[in-house]
Amino acid sequence: MRWAKEGNAGWGGACMRTIRLEWDEIMGQSIWVHRKDAWVRSGAERKRYQAASPTHYERLGNGLNCAAASEPLEVQSKAAAFMARTRILFFSSLVLLLLLPSPSAANEGNILLTGDILPTDGQLSVPGAKFVIQSDCNLVLYNEGSGFQSGTSGRATNCTLTLSERGQFIIRNGNGSVVWYSPVIGNLGTYAAILRPDGHVSIYGPSRWTAVAPHTTGSWQRPAKEDQLWTPQSAPNLLFSSQVLDDNKLESRDYTFAVTESCNLAFTKAPKDLLWESGVGYRGLPRHCFARLNYFGQLSIVDDLYTVVWNSSPAGVEGEYVLAVQIDGQAAIYGPKIWSSGSS
Repeated sequence: MRWAKEGNAGWGGACMRTIRLEWDEIMGQSIWVHRKDAWVRSGAERKRYQAASPTHYERLGNGLNCAAASEPLEVQSKAAAFMARTRILFFSSLVLLLLLPSPSAANEGNILLTGDILPTDGQLSVPGAKFVIQSDCNLVLYNEGSGFQSGTSGRATNCTLTLSERGQFIIRNGNGSVVWYSPVIGNLGTYAAILRPDGHVSIYGPSRWTAVAPHTTGSWQRPAKEDQLWTPQSAPNLLFSSQVLDDNKLESRDYTFAVTESCNLAFTKAPKDLLWESGVGYRGLPRHCFARLNYFGQLSIVDDLYTVVWNSSPAGVEGEYVLAVQIDGQAAIYGPKIWSSGSS
């Protein structure tokens, strides 16, 4: 609030001799303030106020009221009410900021799921690449290659990025209107946009399996001869089609997904909470099993004789899938891939 010293009044003086009034709006609340040459703002109109009666006196500083007028100014009561409302608004906003999760708190920094919101200047990142919805409303992938951009620079402000239930990126402006969306439409479901270790962004889905579901006993079969085994790339929470888990594991903060010595898949939360297990394995000596995600969205446990001990779910359509360990306590398979920055 702005207070002015006028006429003979000082901060320790008696009273103001001349008063002019201004209708001021601060944080949406209207109050009276002292100004020598004041304007009153009411909607689209501005009305000039004349000097108040000389009998209207208001001491500044310690709140002594010398007013002897038939129309009291109520400066102090309005100011006090405004300050009280301001304090309430401030603490309410602070509580909301503490309670609402940020995208980084909802998932790892390389995953955007259906329902997540990437705010203005928010980004996904991996070493050597970042995917950001910029303040100019342009969605840009910065990597060591050709990158990607939506071409929406300057078209709106306060833009956000979401991933729809059809697997589409959607950019919205500050009013919620759609500015841009990615072209490919998938089936209804939950999707995952992944900033991959190779620096490209791909959309996988819908979700077809999750480790929080009851475990099932898979069929016993040998993998196809053309299957090849690969070790995971640098993303510690992701396993892509054709990659394997053997002595390594997938991790996301407190959660770990790994193959045990008894050929069992286990999903745990630190320190020792078992959230899910495949329920199928060998008793006795270790059998050196590994887990593999195939190109039909199946996660399999395979022993050292290449016998499939367990499968996650019936085979889907052929394509590229990803197993993501999430900080919300789920390990889920998404796919097939329906869009990629490398082919857009």
